[in-house]
Amino acid sequence: MKICIVSNLYEPYVLGGAEIYVSKIIKYLTEQTKNEVVLITTKPFTKLEDLLIQAEQVNSQLKIYRFYPLNIYHSKQSDQKPMFLRPLWHALDLWNIHSYIQIKKILKRENPDIVHSHNITGFSTSVFTAIKKLKIPHLHTLHDYQLLSPWAMLYKNGKIIDKFNSLEEKFYKTKKRFTKSPNAVLAPSQFTLSKHKEYGFFKNSRLIHLPLGIEASRLDKKTSEEINIVYFGQIVQHKGISLLLEAFSKIKNTNVRLHIAGTGPQLKQLQDMSKTDPRIKFHGFITGKEKEGLWQRADIAVNPSVWYENSPVTIYEGFQSKAALIVSAVGGMQELIDDNKNGLLFKTGDSNDLRKKLQQLINDSELRSSLAENGHRDYIDKYTIGKHFNKLEQIYKNVTPTQGINSDS
Repeated sequence: MKICIVSNLYEPYVLGGAEIYVSKIIKYLTEQTKNEVVLITTKPFTKLEDLLIQAEQVNSQLKIYRFYPLNIYHSKQSDQKPMFLRPLWHALDLWNIHSYIQIKKILKRENPDIVHSHNITGFSTSVFTAIKKLKIPHLHTLHDYQLLSPWAMLYKNGKIIDKFNSLEEKFYKTKKRFTKSPNAVLAPSQFTLSKHKEYGFFKNSRLIHLPLGIEASRLDKKTSEEINIVYFGQIVQHKGISLLLEAFSKIKNTNVRLHIAGTGPQLKQLQDMSKTDPRIKFHGFITGKEKEGLWQRADIAVNPSVWYENSPVTIYEGFQSKAALIVSAVGGMQELIDDNKNGLLFKTGDSNDLRKKLQQLINDSELRSSLAENGHRDYIDKYTIGKHFNKLEQIYKNVTPTQGINSDS
């Protein structure tokens, strides 16, 4: 079976979890099955030739096609560009004729059995048109809300967008017009599926809630007299790190440590805010053994987001690592937490409620242990990477009923 993956970004051009997830799918399909994978992705503009398709045969099972979709800048450069350019960029990205021509050309050349698309901002909705034109079975995964708003997190000016203005309404209605064709649409949270359904998207598609899964890693839990609280993620406003720091500053215990792992535009500001508290350590972006080591020491993990998170990997990692979780009751995150069973929920944006939940877990070692054990049991039962890909395989088979994943297992 030949599977085409469409993802706006792919290594080395990575912004967040969507690109990491795409990499995992490709790794699984090329290492654990006998299927061919064709990846269509973008590249930044450096010369005119970048507008043309460039193919790379990575190995016998993986071929990568890259090109620069004609626009005023590459999507990964958005944060570096003036705000006044963004409306023009998004207008050109509603339906991009250049992307349509190039993607259709690749699909005709490769003739895949199925296309699995992911984030398409940068390619535009013309991806859907090209797939529909060639009558190829189509599966789409929602990672955020980029089809609903130019603000893909549905978060603007320090608050969640709960009502669209007239221009934003035209934006999502235009995108809805061109995205009617997938056979099935996946999302790791029911919340994200429901939010798109609320605005009339994917009326003719099968909607499937497919939670994420993560790989098993060595679980060598390290204990100490200190209680280690961890945050993993981007250091940006909508992630709520300033809220976490505010709550932590009101906790007077000297045997606690707050570890913040990640980078982003708020990093310097938050470091300055916290420099007088020796209990707080900023690790920057960490991965591999360093990240694993911090998870091994983690007693409590916090996700204080103030936007409609879809289904952040850090929650699954917390379950796997036997950390007691404290999670903001917003978006798809709250679907993973059974309050007081496998974690604690706190009122979104309420630093005082977050402080209370932190203090509760700092004071109650039995509750910490119970939440951690129950969360780990959920990981084993529901959230391993093997279970996730087994379900994805079945979805592929259902979308292409005459085909099947040729698994080695």
